Amino acid sequence: MDNKMILVVDDDKLNLSIAEDILNKNYGVKSVLSGPECLAALEEDLPDLILLDLVMPKMDGYEVMDRIRSNPGWKHIPVIFLTASTDSATELKCLEMGAIDFIGKPFEPRIMLRRVDRSIELLSFQRQQNQIIEEKVKELEKLKYEFTRKIANIVEGRDGSTGGHVQRTCEYVRVIVEELKRDSVYSDLMTEAFCEKMIMSAILHDIGKIKISDMILNKPGKLTQEEFAIMKEHVTFGTEMIDDLLKTNQDNEYYQISREIALYHHEKWAGGGYPFNLRGTDIPLSARIMAVSDVYDALVSERCYKDPMPLEQALGVIEDLAGTHFDPVIVQAFLNRRREIEEISRNFN
Repeated sequence: MDNKMILVVDDDKLNLSIAEDILNKNYGVKSVLSGPECLAALEEDLPDLILLDLVMPKMDGYEVMDRIRSNPGWKHIPVIFLTASTDSATELKCLEMGAIDFIGKPFEPRIMLRRVDRSIELLSFQRQQNQIIEEKVKELEKLKYEFTRKIANIVEGRDGSTGGHVQRTCEYVRVIVEELKRDSVYSDLMTEAFCEKMIMSAILHDIGKIKISDMILNKPGKLTQEEFAIMKEHVTFGTEMIDDLLKTNQDNEYYQISREIALYHHEKWAGGGYPFNLRGTDIPLSARIMAVSDVYDALVSERCYKDPMPLEQALGVIEDLAGTHFDPVIVQAFLNRRREIEEISRNFN
């Protein structure tokens, strides 16, 4: 236990001295005399446990506790209140504010040490359990990704492509989100979690094509109006499948991004897309990113109904469609990495 650090906060020097004598055989102890000193100490180093006096001048324990719980970097630190009060109302308020325990004054050495030991043991157990849970979640995330990737590959095997579309579009998405993040574009939306899940979700953008007839998917010529109307239904089919697969999943952001990509990746920046004829930023960012990736790969890929377009020409088409078909900011991010885009186009087949 000697590697654990306890921060003791009390405006009475004698109480601090007693607490140090009780605890310093088993723990590292840092003592401060006021609430402001406590907050300053937390800015320097984070303890494993805080013993916090309730009644102090200038800033009492309640206010200090409120500051701790409102700070994302501190709110996980367990707090035990130190108080001379024995009434139930005080105890209840301490617990409601998030304290894990309280220690009465004057300090009884065995009680103080036992309660601190118990709190540290509980903290260590919780950390072990959280680590186990995190590992299991990562395993489930990997299985979920592999499952959805295999479904996407099944779809890809039916739609007349020459292979690699799913992998390439995911790579294009990765490049775009990296570039947007590097340039601090859409920074309010481009969190680390969004970027990671955007790349994962890209594999599901055309999952609804599994419900489209092979006669339409693999038709060598232009689709009729009736056939194209059926083809457009893949976005709603895909959304329904994602609802079935992921709606009950604990990772709601992954579900939401996957759903947005499947449903909206054929909407156009200036309108005229489907299924809802959305415009501009009414189209979710995830779908706007997917749209550029999907169309570019369709242009450079061989399909049953067309030959591949040269890479430079395809990049020119994407650039020309900025502001009409595509979000111009996303197109610029895409073009900023044209060399990497071209490498992906050549190598992921």
